[in-house]
Amino acid sequence: MKTKKDRIAKRRQNFRIPCSLPLQLFLKNQTYPAETINFSLAGLAIKTLETFSQQNTYKLVIKLPFGLQELTLGAHAIFSHSIMDKKQNLENIYGLRFLKITHAQQKILTEFLDKIYLDEEILFDRRSKSKKEKFINYHIHNSLTIKKNAQTVFSLLTNTERYQHFMTQVDEIKSIDDHLAWKIFINDTQIKWQEKRTINPELLTIKYQQIAGELRGYQGEIKLAPLNNSSTTVNIISNFQIPASNPEITTLYQKNIKRSLRLFLQAIKRELEAKNKGLVKQIIVSRDLHYKNRSGKNIRGYHDFMKGTKLDAPFVIVIPGYGETKRDALTIAYYFAVNGFNVLRYDATNHLGESDGEILNFTLTNLKNDLLSSIDYLNKKFKHQNCAVVATSLSARIAIKAASHDKRINFLGLLVPVVNLQATLKAVYGEDLIQYTLHHLEKKEYDIFGFIIDSMFLRNSISRKLDRLNTSLEDANSIKCPTCIIAADNDSWNQNKEIYNFFSKVNTQNKFFFTLSDSLHQLFENPEKAKEAIHYLVYQTKKEILQIAEKTIQPNLKQLTTQNRKEKHKLASHNLITVESEKKFWNDYMVDFKVITKAKEYRDYLTDITNLLGNYKKNQKILDAGCGIGHYGAWLFISYLNLFQKLDSKKFQKISPIHYYGLDFTKSNIEAAESRHRNLQENFYDNFKDNINCLKFSYIQHDLNQPLPYKNNTFDKVVSSLVLSYLHNPLFAAKELLRILKNSGILIISSLKPYSDLSRIYCEFLKEAKSEHELKEVRSLLSSAGKIKRKAGEGHYKFFTELELKNMLISAGAKDIQVFRSFGNQANLAVGVKRR
Repeated sequence: MKTKKDRIAKRRQNFRIPCSLPLQLFLKNQTYPAETINFSLAGLAIKTLETFSQQNTYKLVIKLPFGLQELTLGAHAIFSHSIMDKKQNLENIYGLRFLKITHAQQKILTEFLDKIYLDEEILFDRRSKSKKEKFINYHIHNSLTIKKNAQTVFSLLTNTERYQHFMTQVDEIKSIDDHLAWKIFINDTQIKWQEKRTINPELLTIKYQQIAGELRGYQGEIKLAPLNNSSTTVNIISNFQIPASNPEITTLYQKNIKRSLRLFLQAIKRELEAKNKGLVKQIIVSRDLHYKNRSGKNIRGYHDFMKGTKLDAPFVIVIPGYGETKRDALTIAYYFAVNGFNVLRYDATNHLGESDGEILNFTLTNLKNDLLSSIDYLNKKFKHQNCAVVATSLSARIAIKAASHDKRINFLGLLVPVVNLQATLKAVYGEDLIQYTLHHLEKKEYDIFGFIIDSMFLRNSISRKLDRLNTSLEDANSIKCPTCIIAADNDSWNQNKEIYNFFSKVNTQNKFFFTLSDSLHQLFENPEKAKEAIHYLVYQTKKEILQIAEKTIQPNLKQLTTQNRKEKHKLASHNLITVESEKKFWNDYMVDFKVITKAKEYRDYLTDITNLLGNYKKNQKILDAGCGIGHYGAWLFISYLNLFQKLDSKKFQKISPIHYYGLDFTKSNIEAAESRHRNLQENFYDNFKDNINCLKFSYIQHDLNQPLPYKNNTFDKVVSSLVLSYLHNPLFAAKELLRILKNSGILIISSLKPYSDLSRIYCEFLKEAKSEHELKEVRSLLSSAGKIKRKAGEGHYKFFTELELKNMLISAGAKDIQVFRSFGNQANLAVGVKRR
């Protein structure tokens, strides 16, 4: 008897989905462009301008969500007729079927077809489709009482310009004639639709119905029920349909639509009931701008301001930190914008981002030149004679220099500033690079936090007196404007006593110093402390410039998140990475990563994983998904050896052997892991009695972006350590890891937390390094960490919070989920169990 799963698979195979997708056809070593007409698991029909003689097999390359897929097809039918397109080019139609399709390829195509099914649904003939597919009707009803009269509430609900502020996850909403065009994000997937609205002021109703888009049968009504002259109940009723064949997407849509409507009502309530409390409506605009610096190079940036803020309101310039772009300044900029300031943030030249120049040629003088050019631009474009300047870390040094002689800077805000470049570089690299340069012993280039910088950076810093504490103290004497400095109490790259020494020399009465407790050099490593720092900085800026001493207003989180996502996607599109470049990067990184095992924090992290996996039983299979060079496999082997030494051989026989499977993206990592584990076995072989083989090792090279080459219910325990952040679709990988897990099996996933700061761990390495070779290893690891941070900033990688990891396991289908903080408080770890 066929199961439901078999029937769905058969339906998918027989039901061809009409779609238009570009592809490449390979014939006799020639490549020809083609386009699909329809697609199924059985095969596809394509059209091409070329005419081919019929042959037995073809090779087809399709760009799917998980990379390029090469498939073999056999000729099924070549239609005898041709059609003419609008350009009068002859189009030939071919019918092809898949040959020798693997289980992994079939799974990829199934995922792909499901996505096409949703994306192209509006193009289908619904009458014919209804016979092929079943839909589930959903009805959602939300209501909320607001302490305002019905007319006031109705007036706000008909103001569509406010919807983007009220609705969570909305990327864009436009009013077109009598309908609205929506774009929203659900788990980073953009959903679009248009709806027609019918407003009835007499009945106090707003009816809406989808007229185009990616939801089926979406319609509903907003209805107001006056309770009295000062209270109104708002009811929102929403109906929609979702294909029954994909319960995961069904649940996701239902959950997010319901949540959006609930938050929408809550936002309306806050807006109306808090209007008399002086709260500001928050619609922040980020406008692209570009201008030239004093050297003629193009600078690209953003002008952030709250809608309604006048152009004559004071400007704040936020300078990008070293190794950062204007996107990294977004949070600070939005805090200033919502508190009544105009904000200019930009990408520095000869640095990262969209402005001219390469980071190889980076110098502090160039950074200062960009700042002064930005002040020139404000003067010319907006007629502003003065502005505030905010800078972090290394960029603070040039802000100090500029403020010491440019009187147009009327407020200076410094967050975890570098005031002694010589000491900071020595703390980072364990060497006095400034002293080497003074003695003409410098290298041609330096790797500074993962970026190759010409030695001109050091020579320029020395010649322009930007290199030492005494030069910063000289500049401090010349600063006359109000100054606010925020330091971190656990800053490994700076000494707070030097920062305070600098602060004491600033030649103004209006100066403020604040030390953040439980904070590192990476300010956002502790989000609550970062928020505290920004609140304090904005408060002091408002007090000094606007002459207003009032509580700092927070920006709307939804707007902040949406803009951050836009800018991250824009960066990712400008800085593409390839599979080959990723393989090379991770090959190099894993060589450097060897040194991490010397860190107590990392060993504690491996212990946490081992403890969470629980006790071992005989013949258990453990998968290390993303094993790298075998750190966890080695740790597991040693842990198991310690257990062996504590038990007599008879008791040990009851739990041995265990089978470890190492899986990784690159061949070199697999080879390194295998060699390492073999050496461990050989070194400890004499400790085993009766030739007990306590741990068997197997390895496979595989990309976790692809379906796993294992059957369901294969493994007892699965670990994916610090890997999911680097995948295209981490949720897909988590689902695959759960699929191959046995019932009651344990799955552990982990990620570095957002804005993690490993500086204290690196500093401990430097102190313990006993040779030049060990110093080189530590510096290489720091360099790789800088490259990872850069790729994360460009949107290629994503680090997960504890809640995000928990939700990922929930979405994958795991149960009994727990989350923990590990690796010196810098990594998040989640564990779940598979339950049928």
